[in-house]
Amino acid sequence: MKTANLKDIKNGLIKPLNIVLLEEVSSTMDYIKTHSDLFAVISKTQTQGRGTKGRQFYSIEGGIYLSAQINCNVKADRLSLITPYFATVVGSALKEFNIPYSYKWVNDVFVGGKKACGILTETSISNSTLNKIVVGIGLNVNQKSFPEGLSSIATSLALEGYDVDINRLIASLLNKISSFTEDFLSYDFLCEYKENSLVLGRRVSVLSGEDKICGVAEKIGDLGELIIKTQDGYKSVFVGDLTLLRKSRYQKP
Repeated sequence: MKTANLKDIKNGLIKPLNIVLLEEVSSTMDYIKTHSDLFAVISKTQTQGRGTKGRQFYSIEGGIYLSAQINCNVKADRLSLITPYFATVVGSALKEFNIPYSYKWVNDVFVGGKKACGILTETSISNSTLNKIVVGIGLNVNQKSFPEGLSSIATSLALEGYDVDINRLIASLLNKISSFTEDFLSYDFLCEYKENSLVLGRRVSVLSGEDKICGVAEKIGDLGELIIKTQDGYKSVFVGDLTLLRKSRYQKP
C-alpha cells in the first residue's frame, strides 16, 4: 500500500501551493486555523478528527485527512452552496479514477452504498460577504476495516475494490480546491450534485434543529436546499441530519 508522500503530491499539482504533510495531528481543521500562511494541511492520522456537529471522525492511517483555507469574495446568500460544491470536488476527483459515487445531502459522498467521505466547512462572513472558507475532507482510501458500529455504514475505496494512488488523489483534490474562485461562481457543480444525488426520489427523515421532517426528497433547489414532499405540503431544508428511510409510517403523498 503506497502511503502519502509530499514530493509525490507536489509533483501532481498544476500550480505551486503551500502545503504540509503530517504524520499525526489532533485535527487538520484546528491545525490550519493556526497557520494562516498555509493553503492546505494533510495528515496521515488524526487523534481528534471531527465531522459535523463535533462528531468524531474515525481517522486511522490509510485515509485522506485534509483541510484547506480559501480567501474569497462571495455573497453570503450563497453560503448554503459551499458544502455541496466541495462534495462535487470529491466526486470529480473520484471520477478521474473511474470510481462511481453519489452524494448524500448535504455533506457525504457515498461509494458502493456506504459513506466513503465526509466534508466539514467553516466560514467567515463580514458585511454580508463570505471572505474565508476552511474546508475539511475526510476520505477513506486504503482502510481495510472499520470498528463495530461503523462497518455497516462506512467503507473505503480499497474495500470497494479500487486500488488508488493516494498521492494522485490528494493532488487532484488540491487542484480542484485551488480553483474554487473560478468554479464556484458557475452553477455547473450544482447540476452535477443533483444528477448524482443519492436521496432524490427516496423517503427521508431530516432533523433540522428541533424539527423532524419526513417525506419524499423531491428536489434540490438552486441554493442547495432539499425540498421534501410531506403530508402537509412541500418543505425546504437548508441544513440538517438526513436519514434514508426503508420503511415509514408515512405514505408517499
